[in-house]
Amino acid sequence: RLVNIGDTVWYDVNKNGVQNIGEPGIANVRINLAYAGPDGVFGTGDDDLEFAFTDTDSEGKYFFNGLFPGVYEVSVDTS
Repeated sequence: RLVNIGDTVWYDVNKNGVQNIGEPGIANVRINLAYAGPDGVFGTGDDDLEFAFTDTDSEGKYFFNGLFPGVYEVSVDTS
């Protein structure tokens, strides 16, 4: 069974870690997805640190679909 990973990048106006009404999503943010490999452990030889990437949409949403179950890490490209 394939899995999906997704969420929203937003401007946390009140800095409470929760997207409240009126806190806008941020468009065009590069989101990176790393995969720990078949052993499920980061830091070993089978890691794929550049597994996939996407950019947030106009509402700050991103989505990776059709992934095999496993251990993944999502990061925001701040460069």
